[in-house]
Amino acid sequence: MLRATLDTFSADEILGMVGRSGASGALRVYGPATAGVLYCHAGSVTFATTDQNDDLLSVLLRAGFVRDSQPTDATGLADVLLNSSVDMQRLHDFVRHRTEESAFELSLWSDGDLEFDAGLD
Repeated sequence: MLRATLDTFSADEILGMVGRSGASGALRVYGPATAGVLYCHAGSVTFATTDQNDDLLSVLLRAGFVRDSQPTDATGLADVLLNSSVDMQRLHDFVRHRTEESAFELSLWSDGDLEFDAGLD
């Protein structure tokens, strides 16, 4: 696990190292009032949120892409999405937009701590 303060390394600097190394894991950023997380796979950000308690499933539930009684984990989510009438381009655009906005917001934080947990595939 890599730990640092945001006055030593920014989230962007850590993401640059993650990208160059091709690492997978979660970069958690703790600000004064809240915390966020960026999930990476093979050096690329795959999902980000400014609420550390959010995950992709809960975001998609709130956005109406899946219903409450459907998936309970990532495998179930993939099955539901692949076997539903969800517009995959709309889903992709939604997740990408949400991830880009969250990553941008987290990159602006200058006060707090961060940690990168590698290997959380």
